[in-house]
Amino acid sequence: IERNIRFNLFPMYETGINNETVLQTTINYINIATEKLAVKGYEFGPADIYPAYTPNPLLVVITMIGAIALFVYVLQMMLPMSKHTQLVAFFGISLASIVVFILTSGTLITQIWALSSAIMAP
Repeated sequence: IERNIRFNLFPMYETGINNETVLQTTINYINIATEKLAVKGYEFGPADIYPAYTPNPLLVVITMIGAIALFVYVLQMMLPMSKHTQLVAFFGISLASIVVFILTSGTLITQIWALSSAIMAP
């Protein structure tokens, strides 16, 4: 469900309609549009913020490991490595990233791997 959606699609009236002022014509149009949307189930009110989102840490780590695998794969294309070196690099970087994730809040290391994934696989 989408929240806090705002569209400014109201027409710009330069003259009033039915002997009304421009302001009154615009207000009437907005009221009619609001009533039509309310019939379809839309809710109106002040905007609020989304509640805090805390993803499952295990799923974050699994996603981070996927980003590390992509990093090692792209790295071996630039610097040819043997399979053993690739595995050592993968497990070493994974272990270091998981330790950093556990010792800190995990936000920075997750963002680093998300950025690297966005750069390597746009």
